Parts: sequence; structure tokens; C-alpha cells
Amino acid sequence: MLSAQTLFDIPGLRWEYAVPLVIGVSVSGLALVVGRFFLGRKRRSASVGSDTIEEHYDPFVEGSKTERRSSVRRRGNPVAILIGDSKGEKELARGWVIDRSMGGLCLSCDVPLESGEVVTVKPVSAPGSVFWTQVEVRGCRHSNDAYEVGCRFVKTPSWNQLLYFG
Repeated sequence: MLSAQTLFDIPGLRWEYAVPLVIGVSVSGLALVVGRFFLGRKRRSASVGSDTIEEHYDPFVEGSKTERRSSVRRRGNPVAILIGDSKGEKELARGWVIDRSMGGLCLSCDVPLESGEVVTVKPVSAPGSVFWTQVEVRGCRHSNDAYEVGCRFVKTPSWNQLLYFG
């Protein structure tokens, strides 16, 4: 460790310069130690009962920790749809797409659908060349005067088909 006496023995260094140099090095070292202690600690995970240490987390890059979707959900203009049986042979109801993602749709309709049920959907405005798209009902809840039905695509449709859902 450097001491003031050692600095005074350096040829060409005068004591008028040595004292501020020692003070500056000491304050810098203290700031480094305090900064590493307070700012260098890893944050604890927010989940209850978890002792895991999380690395640097950026919600703008990685999304919300409570979000379970693999792709971003987005709202838009509601799109009128037909809801059919699992093969698309019989129309069960009409409804609206109220939000959508690459993984599925959220529908609004007048009839409840059972969780786990596979149904088909097709936009009303789609031409005859657009096929029925199979979705699995993940959840259904009564909201206001309609049912909100969360659906997941059984097989992700082509980009052209997705465009018709908004």
C-alpha cells in the first residue's frame, strides 16, 4: 500500500502535489468500494418463496414477467367471423375477433364454448379461397352481454390467412 511517506520519497514530487494525490486516490477507492457494494448486488426475484437470483432483466426486450404468451397480443378493429364445428361443416355462431396474436385469437360471441373444444373460424369478409382455421378454446368467460373466448391456433395459419383476422 502506498503511504504518504513513500510518495514524498519519489524524486521530483513535491509535497504540495502529493497530499491532493493521496486524498484523490483514497476517495476514488472508497467510492469504488461503496458503489460496488450497493450497485453491484444482484436483485432478488419478485416471485414469492423463490431464492433464485435473477440476472439483468429488461422488460422492454423480454416482455412482462406475468405475460405467458409467446407472441405479442394486439387489439384493432373488430373483425366479423363465422364460428363452425371442428371440421368447418356446420356454422355454430357468429362473433367478432377483438384481439389477435401469432398464437391465437380472442373472440366475442353470443354462445359459450367449452374449454378444450376445437372449433373453426373464418372471417365473414374473406373470399371463398380462404379456408376455415382450427382453434382450440383455452377459456371462456361471460363479459357484459357476450362471451369472451380465448383461442389458440391448432396450426398457425399462413400469413395471408392471418391478415383477414385483422
